Amino acid sequence: MARGQAELIGGGFYEPILIAIPPEDQWEQLRRMADYLERWFGLRPKGAWLAERVWEPQLPAVMAEAGVDYTLVDDFHFLAGGFELQQLHGVYIAEDRGKTVKVIPGLKGLRYLIPFRPVEDTIEFLRGVAREHPDVRSPDGWTREVALAYVAAINRSVLGDLVTAGAFMGGRRGAPLSSSSRRRHLRC
Repeated sequence: MARGQAELIGGGFYEPILIAIPPEDQWEQLRRMADYLERWFGLRPKGAWLAERVWEPQLPAVMAEAGVDYTLVDDFHFLAGGFELQQLHGVYIAEDRGKTVKVIPGLKGLRYLIPFRPVEDTIEFLRGVAREHPDVRSPDGWTREVALAYVAAINRSVLGDLVTAGAFMGGRRGAPLSSSSRRRHLRC
């Protein structure tokens, strides 16, 4: 971890299905796990794992309030929302009540490799993704074109982009991201 080669990921302390518990308990679970990891490993996690990979559009607000910067969401949600598989090699943004969290697509192919196949198969899968998408790295290595595309994507983003078609959005589906959400994701 000290060399930046591994990262702890947080989540709910007792691995609850977050959407099945009240928001104040969601917040407490996320904070409790982050506090625990920081106390024992000296680093506060930036991300959070979703137990049973259950995602709902109201999670970004609580996650952001609990200090979560990103989470992983099954590729199924993206595909059901109209994305193509080749578009799932990057980071997206989900918003709820003006709060945002980065969402990283969890690829089914990778999910079925770990832990069921040999480590070498996983490494080859990841190398293949890197060969096909060499521009998907940290912002430090972005070209001007990639940075402009990112800004354009933020400006085009609307509520509901990353949820399944039937998800409840309180009549806000299609509304542009708030200016504070855009600002948060364009900070370097």
